[in-house]
Amino acid sequence: MFRKQEPAPPPPAEPPPARRFTDQLDHATILLAGLRIEGDIEGDDSVEIGGELKGNVRIAGLCRVREKGRVEGSIRARQVLIEGEVDGKDVKARDRLELRAQARVRADLEASSVALADGCQFHGQIKMLGGAGATTFTEKRSR
Repeated sequence: MFRKQEPAPPPPAEPPPARRFTDQLDHATILLAGLRIEGDIEGDDSVEIGGELKGNVRIAGLCRVREKGRVEGSIRARQVLIEGEVDGKDVKARDRLELRAQARVRADLEASSVALADGCQFHGQIKMLGGAGATTFTEKRSR
């Protein structure tokens, strides 16, 4: 007559937020070292560039230029991580833009959050969206 009701199961746990840009590369297109492409890249996912690209990048996800990667053109993405070389008019990120210690960038930067690692080479201007200032940091993780 009186039944003890079982408690409802807990809701499924959400995955923890990604701590690093590279944690978010689940559906990335990867252009490996030794590959040279001439033309623009556009899409909804993320892209990693380890080779050479002569053209513009316009993607909805994360754009990562690896240490040996080179882009000759503009980059527009939600987040941008540069470890290699970029030579273009501008690099625009809707969220965060990070230049690692080995990055070599000749372009204007625009983002809500910009982080420049100690030792990176940068020639251009920075435009901050949302009024936050630039952040300088020393990389502590090993490769």
